[in-house]
Amino acid sequence: MNRSKSRQAYLFATFMLAIVVIVVTLMCGSTVSAARADTEKVGSVILTTLVLTIDGNDGYVWAKATNKITIFPSTVRVIVELYSSMTYQESYLDMEQEGRKYVHDLDMGQSVTLKVPTNGIQRYWKARMLFKVDNDDWDTRVTSTWLLDENGIIII
Repeated sequence: MNRSKSRQAYLFATFMLAIVVIVVTLMCGSTVSAARADTEKVGSVILTTLVLTIDGNDGYVWAKATNKITIFPSTVRVIVELYSSMTYQESYLDMEQEGRKYVHDLDMGQSVTLKVPTNGIQRYWKARMLFKVDNDDWDTRVTSTWLLDENGIIII
């Protein structure tokens, strides 16, 4: 009997260590994008980590929302938006919305990308993500404002 409890404790410890290794590995992934807005949501799920990035190239600008990790099943609704302006603006409310994309359930490890053309014009850009985990309230994350040239290359 004592040997059985010892084995159960060992298996439990091994399982928990594996979970920690997986979580740390997923959360330490690198991002090569220029802008990033991270969020962790704790509610009916233990943890949801969403990452919003903005980048560009080849005449396009894109915003990408990634569900890095969700512990325990949940529904993660995500809306990604891109905004632009000819002049620098602190708020997306003072910019023009260039596109919007909605995903009803962004599963762990998956991404949603909104890609729009620069139309050959250098502009300031900002990405916005609205998200809702299960029955929690909608929440928002917004990147910094970035100047991208006519090719979608980040200048500042």
